[in-house]
Amino acid sequence: MGIYCVWDPSYSVGVEEIDKQHQQLFELVNLFPENPNVSEVRKAILQLFQYTREHFEFEEGVMLRMNYPHRQEHIALHNILISKLRAISLESFQDSDSVHEFKHFLYEWIINHVGRHDKDYARYVQKLNHAAV
Repeated sequence: MGIYCVWDPSYSVGVEEIDKQHQQLFELVNLFPENPNVSEVRKAILQLFQYTREHFEFEEGVMLRMNYPHRQEHIALHNILISKLRAISLESFQDSDSVHEFKHFLYEWIINHVGRHDKDYARYVQKLNHAAV
């Protein structure tokens, strides 16, 4: 059975641009083919890797501008995912189980990261924005 990432409003962090970027990450995970096709899998990994770096740079810039106190810890979480993506990209993806495991890892990571860590800093940003009004 395949894994398909569906955006749910409960995943929203309340910052429109970041929510749009998270929705794009969901779509990129959905680009991974269910059946092993090494060329398609590698293409999907490259797209995901590039967009993830852009997204993380955006988030980290927001955190820096807002002087988010847990910025370094959050950046460390981003770096862990980038390292895992690099390591995983070396896999052979010769069978559907390996592709399925990778998609499952991505889905779980996105849900956990957005649901916990991104919501924490988004609440901080929202407090600052409301205080400035």
